[in-house]
Amino acid sequence: MTRRRVVESVFEGLTPPRPAIQVEANNKEEEYALSDTVGISVRVPQWAEYFSRGGPYGQRPGESRAQWAERVSEELKYYPWPDLHSVVADAVNAFRKAAGRYAGERYIVFKVLGPTETAETFFAPPVPEEVADYDQTWHRYDFAVLLRYRPDAALALYDRIAGYVYELVRAGAELDVVDAVRVADDAADYRGPLYSPRLMERYYEWHGRFVDAVTRAGKVPMLHCDGNVQPMEPRLGYRGIHPVDIAPKTTLRDAYEWGRAVAEFRARTGKVFVTGMPIDLIFNEDVSVDEFLNFVKWFVDIHGTERLLLSTTHRPYPLRGYHEEGARAKVLAVRRAYGAD
Repeated sequence: MTRRRVVESVFEGLTPPRPAIQVEANNKEEEYALSDTVGISVRVPQWAEYFSRGGPYGQRPGESRAQWAERVSEELKYYPWPDLHSVVADAVNAFRKAAGRYAGERYIVFKVLGPTETAETFFAPPVPEEVADYDQTWHRYDFAVLLRYRPDAALALYDRIAGYVYELVRAGAELDVVDAVRVADDAADYRGPLYSPRLMERYYEWHGRFVDAVTRAGKVPMLHCDGNVQPMEPRLGYRGIHPVDIAPKTTLRDAYEWGRAVAEFRARTGKVFVTGMPIDLIFNEDVSVDEFLNFVKWFVDIHGTERLLLSTTHRPYPLRGYHEEGARAKVLAVRRAYGAD
């Protein structure tokens, strides 16, 4: 059975002969070598700049929150929205070019940043130069603050962004090379949803549209959402959820407690859980290869291989990667243990 077929079987409700394995990497050649999947992200170029450099509507020095909210709610009316047709066409062309190398051999995932995370970047402060190349969102939840002061302006922005995301999702799902579409849209912490009920209703509405678009195209919809998604799960129609980040797992002891909590959660849902290999443990040099492997084997034993895509919980930390001997050795140990090579 090919690597791609192993992943397909999980989403078909079958029990694969071995766990399907996903290793997310910043370097796609590393991901191709170590993973049964390859995920490629598409972004709106204009918004990608906010992601890496800071957004256009950050709070100014000496400006109160109320003053800031009043100013940006007015300025947003004149925001220069990019041409939607060009955004989608450019994203599809870039994806096709990047995915061609891996098509047919790996399960291909079209990745899009969701409206909640994107909206936060509009208000992100300037990113310090020393971390500008880390490819990490740098914000302070100012969109959530705007929701409190000027909810109508915040929701209007959210809906406009979500419309772009929807068209990207729809276009990606229609590509023959794509097997699944994953929307990354953090909206929770370990306590549960972070945003107001009014925003969460919008979240569920738009994500329902994303799921419908992917499903109509015959592809698999997946969600990446950090934090405790258990209160949200009944409203989410996604077939796969990543990374099921419902509790801390920075140490082996924490990881075992997290694994038991995930197993209890999994018993209550029919969704595929895309998780099982905490990035914290992979890049923790105090955790040996054997300790990591024993944890992963235990995790798979209590979950079974059905409805499980055994996955790293996140990409590597900034400036880290699977070129590092220790991290690579842990992932390779898992692959060898299950005859995945």
